[in-house]
Amino acid sequence: MPKIRNWMKRPDLVRQLQALEVPIDVTPDDLLPDEASAKLRIDTIAETIETSAFTLSSGATGYMISLSLTVMRSPLAIAGFELSVPWPTKYMTWLPDPADGNGPRNSYQFPGRNAPEFPREMVINHRANARRNLRAGTYIEGLLLGYGFESIPDCYRHNSYVVGTLAIIDQFGVRHSAEITLWIDRSAKRRAESKNAAPRGSLFAKPDRRAAS
Repeated sequence: MPKIRNWMKRPDLVRQLQALEVPIDVTPDDLLPDEASAKLRIDTIAETIETSAFTLSSGATGYMISLSLTVMRSPLAIAGFELSVPWPTKYMTWLPDPADGNGPRNSYQFPGRNAPEFPREMVINHRANARRNLRAGTYIEGLLLGYGFESIPDCYRHNSYVVGTLAIIDQFGVRHSAEITLWIDRSAKRRAESKNAAPRGSLFAKPDRRAAS
């Protein structure tokens, strides 16, 4: 068996050199496939609004990602999810399976007043199970729902977009990652600011004669 050259084992380094336009005698066909990415295909689907970061009534941030996952090679089990966005998400968590709690068992609901709610069959959070091996060809489609205590920084305006990275963690701790584009939805904050704004007096309001007397 011929010996594999070191650069063939480091496709990430080769791509960095190519991005920096460093002259190298390597083509994409020369690179070995990334074992992690070859086992799971990650795609975002559906409308833009369904893959978004949005402000909750409490000021926290909700995350909704419309996904399709395809198992390319087995064995593979989904142990968890991880999302990285341009701002800190130290206290981010994924919504728990409603079937495991004492409340309604048929819907996922974000925390807070008038928070969005989704039927359980539309959500894939509960598909994470490190003990459940998925066969090659398995297709999973639905919404991934989570929230973080940190607010969306003011520099990210309503109706803009940011790029984040979603990682699917398998039973061996291997990360399968893909870039995702999130729509920024600050509607809840804008409604709250509008509601709390003090009413402005009319320039044509009549003076109070009783106060003048």
